[in-house]
Amino acid sequence: MEKESERLGRITPLEEIIDRFKHELQKSDPDKGKLDILFRELHSFATTDNLTSLINYLSLKYILEKEEARALRTKNPISGIVIDLDGFKRYNDNYGHEQGNEALRTTALVLVNNTRKSDYCARFGGEELFVALPETNLEIARSIAERIRYGIENVDIKPHTPLREGYNKITASLGVTTMDFEYVRTAQELCAYADRALYEAKRKGKNRVEVYSPELVEVTSKS
Repeated sequence: MEKESERLGRITPLEEIIDRFKHELQKSDPDKGKLDILFRELHSFATTDNLTSLINYLSLKYILEKEEARALRTKNPISGIVIDLDGFKRYNDNYGHEQGNEALRTTALVLVNNTRKSDYCARFGGEELFVALPETNLEIARSIAERIRYGIENVDIKPHTPLREGYNKITASLGVTTMDFEYVRTAQELCAYADRALYEAKRKGKNRVEVYSPELVEVTSKS
């Protein structure tokens, strides 16, 4: 028969929390304080990216749907910034995946430190991050994006292990757009057009901010 210690050595942290949750529920008089703590731990696992501590893609999708409905109701714009680390595959190849993870964590901190409490910072996937900016027009969104770009360019990434020169610096390209109810009408379009602006930033040399405009549709469709 398998020993409990052997089983616990293989289960994930999420499974361990669920087991503790079930165990507490099975008691004749469950501790409500413990249940509340376990529920919050479960919620964190479900909504947070475990590498960067930013919100995850599914949470971002839910938030954008909610903010889209609010923007349509109030007619206050919502803006989005998509961030992609330049040359990240080469960075990983040169310095290793652990150092790549450190670069992602450092970048996530730059996002958090250069946005407002009302904004949502998320990991979109891989080396791509996203910031949702409720009640924010394009001019302010572009200013925040430039602040983020500058912060990433100038932050020092800590070495995971002793590394050769170059590990401590990385840059990012950023695409910005705003749900303006004319050209960009939905949260889905917000993400898609911010991504087109990002593509343009990469095309123009990287380490820059590009803002979506209707003309970009022509540029990206011909490229």
